[in-house]
Amino acid sequence: MEVPVAYVSTVNELEGAFTSLNRERIGTFIVLPSGLFDPHIPQIARLALQYRMASIGTSAVYAERGMLLSYGQNYNAFSRKTAIYVDKILKGAKAGELPIEQPMILELAINLVTARQLDLAIPKELISRADRVIE
Repeated sequence: MEVPVAYVSTVNELEGAFTSLNRERIGTFIVLPSGLFDPHIPQIARLALQYRMASIGTSAVYAERGMLLSYGQNYNAFSRKTAIYVDKILKGAKAGELPIEQPMILELAINLVTARQLDLAIPKELISRADRVIE
């Protein structure tokens, strides 16, 4: 399987990336985590609808801002864990001696509004497993 990649280094390149993916008949895309994209998620979601593409993000905020779905770590839980580490360091623990931890809480968010706009039927089984459903 070949997976096409559209690299975007500025927001001005988004439209060109969608045009390129559309030309290759790509129906679904994933936005990888990047500070560049966070403020522009609504624009990416609009372009995905315009080009009739299913969009996937890596945190619930992507689905909340209009993308079809997201699956990734729960950043609120991650922030709480970070606070625990900061507390340990402030109490004298050496940062280099603290264990590295993987995200343990992952969440699935589905935007049913976007699904309807794309004429996609989301299986009830998937909806029932979602942590968040945007209606």
